[in-house]
Amino acid sequence: MVPYYFEYRELHIQSLLSVELEDLYMNAEGVARSHEDTVGWSLIPFEAVLKRRNKRYGFGAAVAGHVGSVPAGIRLSIDRTNSGEPHGYLKKTVDGAEEVRHRYTWGWTTQQGCNHILASHANVDAWYQDRYSAANSWLINAVVGATMHDHKVAVRYRHFTQNADEYRYDSAQDAYVGDGEWMERTSTHLLRGYGLFKVLEVGHAEFCLVGFAETERNWINWVGEGDQARLDCTYDKKTDFEIVPVVSSSFGRGFVRGGSDLTWGWVSQSNTDIWGRQRVYRQSYPYAGWTPDWEEASYSNSFYIANLSEVDIEYPILRSPQIALRLEVWRMQQFTYSTSHYGENQSRNGGYVFEETAYRKDRRKETWVGGLVGFWVGFEQVFGGLFVDLPVTYHSILSTQVNDNEEGELFSDEQTNFPAVQDPPRVRVILGRKW
Repeated sequence: MVPYYFEYRELHIQSLLSVELEDLYMNAEGVARSHEDTVGWSLIPFEAVLKRRNKRYGFGAAVAGHVGSVPAGIRLSIDRTNSGEPHGYLKKTVDGAEEVRHRYTWGWTTQQGCNHILASHANVDAWYQDRYSAANSWLINAVVGATMHDHKVAVRYRHFTQNADEYRYDSAQDAYVGDGEWMERTSTHLLRGYGLFKVLEVGHAEFCLVGFAETERNWINWVGEGDQARLDCTYDKKTDFEIVPVVSSSFGRGFVRGGSDLTWGWVSQSNTDIWGRQRVYRQSYPYAGWTPDWEEASYSNSFYIANLSEVDIEYPILRSPQIALRLEVWRMQQFTYSTSHYGENQSRNGGYVFEETAYRKDRRKETWVGGLVGFWVGFEQVFGGLFVDLPVTYHSILSTQVNDNEEGELFSDEQTNFPAVQDPPRVRVILGRKW
């Protein structure tokens, strides 16, 4: 929202204010079928509910003016996010006996899985959500930009801090219990440079190059009472580059835009401890199988390359009232190559030296497809829009290989996952007024 706009000494100033309430609600209910050799087929009515509300508040300002003859501006915003406590349950009836557990679930499927949430051979299954975080965060975002002839450049700095309490499910208490002693703290710094350069203009069509380069640093550690930090921490370092050739054309009051980008970058991660007065890599050894969520390597390096292709069309169909149709379709594909290193710290010459004992190589090919459809309506100073975000589908091909430096290959496998809906369709209503 822009609650107020004014001018002061040739400066154009906009105040910024935003409030966002995010309600998560999941409900799965039905009757599952299960087959046991001793009793045959049986029916299991079930119901699972999970809900949570997150809140975000933001404020800031945007200032535009001239530095000499160059148009320039700065935008500063500060956002505060509070994540609420989830609530839910899983209820099922087996052989006439109803059982209710306050254990959260996700990812329901109509195929027999390996979790056996309802029964050993039920045709419906899901995953348990055995832990969650209740977090509060601050996000500071500053952007400085300028326009020089037909070219635009900008620099963004972003600082994110978050404190999160971790909760895990305790089957004895049938409740989620917090750590109570340590809180996870995340701190992220990002610096990104942008550029948009007009290369060619023919009639109503333009050809431009858009690009950016960024570096990001991320620390995760655990703090206790009195803001005392634990010695172990996780450190991530990321560097990205992107080049996007864009072709756009206008027709009447409408437009069509299309682009296809190339993004590549490197990510490195290290997990460290303090031994005596020396910071060392955390000792580790890989699991001989697919990479589990809980596995932490001593350090790892990744390289990725991605392509995003997008077409965006807006076309007016009426002038009074003003009605314009909007269509957007996009497809993204990413290849990731990661190597994780595991080992031990050996005492040597009064210090510690890390010696690698094993490594893991992961390969991922991921594809996302999505879009948007909707329309704008305008009545003089008042306008509104109705938009539907199309479901985002996701497809992946994965491979992993685990090697011990002495024993050789411990595990190697590939798998292709069926396309699935990663983000459901959403309906958005936008209302505004021209000042």
